[in-house]
Amino acid sequence: MSGKCKDGTEQLKEFLKHRMQHLAIEQSVLGMEDVLVVCSKEECDFIDKEYRHNHHTFPKPSCVYKYEEGEGAGVRRLYISFKCCEDQVTLTTTRPWRPANYDGHKDLRFMRGTSFLRVMFA
Repeated sequence: MSGKCKDGTEQLKEFLKHRMQHLAIEQSVLGMEDVLVVCSKEECDFIDKEYRHNHHTFPKPSCVYKYEEGEGAGVRRLYISFKCCEDQVTLTTTRPWRPANYDGHKDLRFMRGTSFLRVMFA
């Protein structure tokens, strides 16, 4: 991401928009929520084990999303997680901070205004 991750969410959105155009996917119908898929519990466990993804914890974590392109051995993946923007999530419980995982918030709107966006390339 250019600009030292400034406006990282917008850069990610533009990247996905460009990929949808490249893949001839109709943009007016699909948005980020249609291109990014929530990772399964097994995938989240693998990411934690291989990439130590669970070292960053948040009061309200997102789930882990993935973007895939290619086939077979040529599959490329992005794993995306973020701290849910606190002004959009009511912090009513005193739960311990947790890493982004399968049980995290499954709503990409919380990415807007986030102070922590993580994109891993696999």
